[in-house]
Amino acid sequence: MPYQTTVVKPDAIRIGSAKIEIGDDVNALSNLGAVRNVALQEQWETVTISGDNVGTIKKYIRNHIATLTFNWLELDLDSLSKIRGGIDKVSLVAAEPVSVTNETLDWEPGKPIKLANKNGNGTAVSSLVIKKVEGGSETALEEETDYFVYVGDGSNGEAGATYVVPITEQAGDVKANYSYTPNAARVLTTGGKIEIAPKVVRLTNVNEDGKKFQVTIYKATNSSGINLTLPADDADDVWNTPVTLEGSCDANRAVGQQLLEIYDEQSVA
Repeated sequence: MPYQTTVVKPDAIRIGSAKIEIGDDVNALSNLGAVRNVALQEQWETVTISGDNVGTIKKYIRNHIATLTFNWLELDLDSLSKIRGGIDKVSLVAAEPVSVTNETLDWEPGKPIKLANKNGNGTAVSSLVIKKVEGGSETALEEETDYFVYVGDGSNGEAGATYVVPITEQAGDVKANYSYTPNAARVLTTGGKIEIAPKVVRLTNVNEDGKKFQVTIYKATNSSGINLTLPADDADDVWNTPVTLEGSCDANRAVGQQLLEIYDEQSVA
């Protein structure tokens, strides 16, 4: 029997899963990493107005929503708190300070040098001493004269890392002494907060040509609590938790653009 039709738009046949990002706005999204079973469903209620003698007069919709569900495999407490919309408190437990002596720096004026270790709380390392070692003697260099220091924020280096930027040329080896305090633990506590802050959530699928199919939900709130599934010790699987994010219309956006946007580079023609 012959086929009934042919493929109309091959580029509209999609393959693969998606990256999921979440944040307070479209310019501050964080990647949630590994997921399974990603599904997006749009729904609404249809309301029909009719007359006794004319039948249906008008139909309209209400409660227009988009629900995103997935099983999340990377149980990071910071990201979990973002998903849950601020109903938790996440804090850090500091470990004991660690001293570093004679860390060699690849000294080149104008070229930032990232120190090998960083504070768990994202601040600059403490007790930093930069010194020139030459002929068995050590000479301390001066901050703001021989070098300056900054902490990366993600846009200018690794977030929370301390960077030394040389200003002057130096003969011999340049080394650093400092102290840093790593984190011993991260703690999430919850209970008592009742308002869930909405988040922007985005799904992005990229095909083999680097073209995106992207869905952005502008006002999504978490609607499910922590529900961990722990496999057996000898199982070929990892922990996962189901996540449900329900998107509703954002009245601060223009009518017709309040719920979601689908952006497609894959099937354009």
